[in-house]
Amino acid sequence: MPFRGIAIAQGVVAWSVLGVLDQALHGWIVPTPPGTMMLAALGMLLGATFAVQISEAARTWALKPGRSVAEVAPFLRVLQLVGGFLFAVFAFRMLF
Repeated sequence: MPFRGIAIAQGVVAWSVLGVLDQALHGWIVPTPPGTMMLAALGMLLGATFAVQISEAARTWALKPGRSVAEVAPFLRVLQLVGGFLFAVFAFRMLF
């Protein structure tokens, strides 16, 4: 696997913390639609996927030594597509 384990762990922890904060802001009793913290989590996901493709520092953080972004580019593009779609749906749902 070309990704560093610590980068995956940091992403999962950040996603989980934002999800818990989102649920805590709305209350724990009734399930609620995604809120601002979930939008922040999706924004973080999109930012990380674009940064890995553009920034050498992000590549160093996310990829193991000797690995290329070309190896994970299709996976990153799928994440961008799905994350962008979810971000748009959740944002429109919050607005209307």
